[in-house]
Amino acid sequence: MKRRDERGFGLLIELLMAMAITTILLAGSTVLAYRVKAAQNQTDAQTRLRQIAQAEAAIAICAHTVGCVPGVGLTAIIPSDGSVIQQSGYSFTFNWNGGFWTYTAIPNAQGFSGTTTFYMDYTGVCRCMPDNSPPAGPNSPTC
Repeated sequence: MKRRDERGFGLLIELLMAMAITTILLAGSTVLAYRVKAAQNQTDAQTRLRQIAQAEAAIAICAHTVGCVPGVGLTAIIPSDGSVIQQSGYSFTFNWNGGFWTYTAIPNAQGFSGTTTFYMDYTGVCRCMPDNSPPAGPNSPTC
C-alpha cells in the first residue's frame, strides 16, 4: 500500500504531463492559425489589386466613350497617386506615371501577415514573388 505522500506525487506527475501535452497542442495550433491568416491576407491583397485594375479599365473605357461619365463609386475605388494604404496585413502603394499606373502590395510583417508580394500595372496582369525576394515587379511570374 502506498503512503499518503506518494499518491500526491503521482497525481502531480499526471497533471504536469497533461499540461505539457496541452501546451504542445496549443503551440502547434497557434502556428497553423498564423499560416491561415497569412493565406487569407494574401488572397485579400490579390482581390484588392484586381478590383482596382477593373475600376481603372472601366474608367479608361468610359473615357473613350462619348457621353460616358464614370460613377462616383467607381472613381472612389481608385487611390490617389503616391498613396500608401495599410489593409489586411499588407501595405498597398499606388503610383501614376503619365497615364500608366502601378500598384504593389507588400506584407507588413513578412511571414506573419503574408509571405508573397504582389505587383500589378496598367496591363492588368497580377505578378507575385514568394518570400519577397526580390519584391514583385513587372518581370515577376504571374499569379
